[in-house]
Amino acid sequence: MRQHRCLDGLLVEVKKLLTSLVLHEVFNVLFRVELHQVYLVRLVDLMVDKRAIGWPFLTNRAAC
Repeated sequence: MRQHRCLDGLLVEVKKLLTSLVLHEVFNVLFRVELHQVYLVRLVDLMVDKRAIGWPFLTNRAAC
């Protein structure tokens, strides 16, 4: 009986760990997608107007 309780407790801990890892990965993927969208928007801004992003080194280079 004792061994079954230990195994049940261990399984519960493993399930918690796996759940937190899966949630962490999902968050990471969503965060990366969000970042890629921001980069794409900035890239489009750059292609439309080099000063749209507001990066000084880009605007200085464009002015030269």
